[in-house]
Amino acid sequence: MLNGLVGNFYYVNGEKVPAYYGLVQWEGNYYYVNDYAAIVKNVKKYVSKTNGLTWADGTAIESGYYEFDAEGKMIIE
Repeated sequence: MLNGLVGNFYYVNGEKVPAYYGLVQWEGNYYYVNDYAAIVKNVKKYVSKTNGLTWADGTAIESGYYEFDAEGKMIIE
């Protein structure tokens, strides 16, 4: 059963998450699922749907612009 990041898509319990799913966390990294149900890469993206995720210190991730690298991982400075 597929779970997590597989190629350019994110799966939960064998199902590819739908378009506009928003921010997801996989293996300690954050990724953003766009309007094509794919992980965004090499882009600065406005994240409006954070899905209640938090930073490592427990602080809520707020909506805003975030950069994502060539692998789709959010760049955290």
